[in-house]
Amino acid sequence: MINVEIGNFRPVDKGSLRGSFHVMVKFSEEHIVVIYDCKYFVKGDKRWIKLPYKEIKSEEKTDYFQLIRFKPVDLSKQIESLILAQLEASNGAKNVESKPHVSSEELPF
Repeated sequence: MINVEIGNFRPVDKGSLRGSFHVMVKFSEEHIVVIYDCKYFVKGDKRWIKLPYKEIKSEEKTDYFQLIRFKPVDLSKQIESLILAQLEASNGAKNVESKPHVSSEELPF
């Protein structure tokens, strides 16, 4: 069973960006992945997260390159769903059009 812990949530109010945070993904007691600088977005009733990415600008457009990927795709979707559920559970509401309240305690790593 995969568990996630959210830490160091920092509220942001910039467009649909509502915050940044760190996450610890525990596959088992021995297999843990720590991901820094994740983003939490809200637009209307839609909510999503983004794992760290690199912004690549050219004269014509800006592209984003995801720095972390889990394989297979089903695993990636499962982890992102768990992270989102943990964020929403931590602020205790689904109507988070404003900033969510998530623990700002540092993760133990």
